[in-house]
Amino acid sequence: MVKVSDDDMLLYIEKEDPLDRILEAKVLKDWDKIKKELKKQGFFGILPTPEILPDKIILAKGLLPMEGIPEKIVILEKFFIFFR
Repeated sequence: MVKVSDDDMLLYIEKEDPLDRILEAKVLKDWDKIKKELKKQGFFGILPTPEILPDKIILAKGLLPMEGIPEKIVILEKFFIFFR
């Protein structure tokens, strides 16, 4: 079953058995089909190849928010009439 991490940054398949090589082999064999379906479902951050860890197989990773540029609003004198 495909799951999303609590922080919404990972899409993964949880492995019940850390030594489950059959699941790993199936994911690797069908990776092109899996990627296509994930893209069709609107997922992004899909990895070129799945990342296999002892407890999960990571399919996609989210991107951390980028720091923005602070903005400011300058109200020109000619618009002061709207704030009286």
